[in-house]
Amino acid sequence: YNICRVRLNGGIYLAKAEEYHKKGYNCSESMIKAFNDIEGREIVPVEFGSAFGGGMGIGATCGAITGTLLVLGSIMGRKSAELPNESREYARRLLMKVKDTYGTYDCKALKQKGVACKEIICFMEKELAEIHRSIQIKKEKIIQN
Repeated sequence: YNICRVRLNGGIYLAKAEEYHKKGYNCSESMIKAFNDIEGREIVPVEFGSAFGGGMGIGATCGAITGTLLVLGSIMGRKSAELPNESREYARRLLMKVKDTYGTYDCKALKQKGVACKEIICFMEKELAEIHRSIQIKKEKIIQN
């Protein structure tokens, strides 16, 4: 078993989502718990991901993906309809990476291709860390100007 390592803030962060998954959290909940750990506080309530595990219970969109999108919305989501939805472009790029890498978003299809939960969880946690870092850099540049 390879430990998933994620580059974060110039260092190596030992990814925790798979650890949470092993403890019994579903893939979506695991992504949320790991993100909250990075933030040092609960940004997204873990129960938001409870209905998304196992591809929303029917083998549809993978819980690691939906959990990551929930987190992404909490970072980049808009607070009113008048504001632009900046999270949408990040979500689109993220989903394209998943599709390019695995050929599908669906839990059932991923499992049929031999993609274990720990693999997609690690992939999504790395992608989320990358997105999070790029958003932080973007915000720092805005503050500096």
